[in-house]
Amino acid sequence: MSFTYLTQAIALVVVMTVLACISKFIGCGIGAALTGFNRQSSFVIGAGMISRGEMGMITAQIGYQAGVLSRPSYSAFVVVIILATMVAPFALKQALRLLPKKRQQRVA
Repeated sequence: MSFTYLTQAIALVVVMTVLACISKFIGCGIGAALTGFNRQSSFVIGAGMISRGEMGMITAQIGYQAGVLSRPSYSAFVVVIILATMVAPFALKQALRLLPKKRQQRVA
């Protein structure tokens, strides 16, 4: 893996990172809503799934080993997976703020 080509592909990395985050958020959020979760819980589930990049990493590795992905493309995919994983905690924190706060019970 080489990061020397990333300066040339910075726009691609940014666009792919945004698309990765949005597609996981929307796709998983809609899936949660279709299975009966309320809107707030669907947001939390969608935000929580943003960091799930292991399948993308496996697919990129297979593509690179098969010669389908070039070294620069493989490097860009790895950076996108890392960036999406780093965005997830911030998105999840914002989504968790939408959940209603439960009353705290006093412990006697």
